[in-house]
Amino acid sequence: MTIDLSFALHKNNLPKDYRPTIVSYIKYTLSKYYPKIYHDLYGTGGTIQKSFTFSVALPKAKFQSDSMELGNSRFWVTFSSSNDFDTLLLYNAFRKDMQNPYPIANGNYMALQYLKIKPVPKITENTITIRFLSPLVVRKHYAGEADKYYIFEDDEFSNCLNIVTANRLGKDVKLDVEPISPKKTVVKSFGVNIRSSLGTYKVTSDPDVLNELLLSGMGSRRSEGFGHFEIVSR
Repeated sequence: MTIDLSFALHKNNLPKDYRPTIVSYIKYTLSKYYPKIYHDLYGTGGTIQKSFTFSVALPKAKFQSDSMELGNSRFWVTFSSSNDFDTLLLYNAFRKDMQNPYPIANGNYMALQYLKIKPVPKITENTITIRFLSPLVVRKHYAGEADKYYIFEDDEFSNCLNIVTANRLGKDVKLDVEPISPKKTVVKSFGVNIRSSLGTYKVTSDPDVLNELLLSGMGSRRSEGFGHFEIVSR
């Protein structure tokens, strides 16, 4: 399922590194209304695999050195999860917090104005064409070593993406991602500059794998707002 959220800002600006703001709001609402679920997801001290991702629509954003000015006082977040229980809990937490001002950087605050929960039709095909709504991050991560990030044109991209996906799903997978109209970008998130991929791709795998990726995102750092995509054609 997905949840569409619309936020109003006191001032028409957000930090350029805005993903920590959204993650902080998710943590805030969970800790306020469902502290046990918050502890299960965030409070154990270790890294817990999340079942969700999100993307953010920023109207007419003009980027500055460390902030962005928006074309109006609203922005939109689409939250997506493969776990219906988590989705319903978050929906209820968001709903309970509607209209409440949430403080963010530079003396600004945001308030949730609207939300709607929607089912997502299942994928039955083995091949789909997708467009990324938030950048695809593919990270090679080993304890004690510096992280490496791969994009669509790197030789290590496909193998690393398959390893990331297999580790997450707990089984061997064959995931083929073929660029159609790819774009490369560098995104600053949580203070780290991350090489990542945008654009459209042809994706082939088992339908069960595709459905999981559609709902919870593809690649690494999904719960920080990466790897969310929509289907362009089937």
